[in-house]
Amino acid sequence: MLRQQRSQLRTPSSSGRVGLSLIELLIAIAICAVLLSLLLGAVQRARATAVRAACANNLRQLALGTHGHSAQAGLLPQGCAYPFATAASPRTAQAGISWQTAILPYIEQGDLWQRAWRANQTDPVGYSSAHMAIRETVVRLFLCPAESESRRVSHMGVSGTWATTSYVGVAGTSKYANDGIFHVNLSIRLTDITDGTANTLLLGERPPGPAGRFGGWYANWGDCTCPIAQILAVGPRSVVAEDGSLCPLTPGLAPGRLDELCSVEHFWSLHPVGALFAFADGSVRFINYSAAPLLLSLATRAGGEAETVPE
Repeated sequence: MLRQQRSQLRTPSSSGRVGLSLIELLIAIAICAVLLSLLLGAVQRARATAVRAACANNLRQLALGTHGHSAQAGLLPQGCAYPFATAASPRTAQAGISWQTAILPYIEQGDLWQRAWRANQTDPVGYSSAHMAIRETVVRLFLCPAESESRRVSHMGVSGTWATTSYVGVAGTSKYANDGIFHVNLSIRLTDITDGTANTLLLGERPPGPAGRFGGWYANWGDCTCPIAQILAVGPRSVVAEDGSLCPLTPGLAPGRLDELCSVEHFWSLHPVGALFAFADGSVRFINYSAAPLLLSLATRAGGEAETVPE
């Protein structure tokens, strides 16, 4: 009798259910799918935040590099410098030394700077193999992590390969108006920024165009010539697209595309809704595309404007 009772305790009732019904299984799958989508969204947001923070740090280090140049030379680096220009070899016939090349000693790239200086000294026109080797050198500080896949590119019709950059100097309202900080053959002191260094743009994000066009950090011939690749104004302009047509008139800050040549003529980024900028005081701030009208006043160094970046 006792043995029979124990057997009954161990044996489940024939009327009890084992497992889940089809409806319960579908509900469980739906709940898992919702949780997974929430998790993936959080991971993507965290990744985007980390990329933006790393990009901001790059800009901050580059801004400090320009300050290091200022502390050493008494001047900020020129947007494009031509120290070896002569009557026989005018600057219009030379590749030029970009502001990014000039700050190499202040971003722990002193050896690369020495190589670049010697290459320009012996061949200011910029066709030697020494120039080619330098322009292929990847400097990770010049790249936003969002663009890491575009470090080396080439373009049909332009010899060689070059390492790209995500950042260009701000040239005021026009590259040749000389009202910003970075211009061709123009030296600016920090004391010349009478609008206030905290309110004046220094550097900004602008990915290279298709096949890296206008995106090389090292000034050289081809699509990476110094004035085109290294400094960018904020005034609206029309440029020629790949098919020879005129690009739409675009403000200095607007969304862009990596495969569109027209996007090289304004600031933009791969971050959502805006781009990062370094100011002349070394601070880095994110500016939304909706605040594009402010850039005209923020880009000038002595315009007398009182504009500030909205928080």
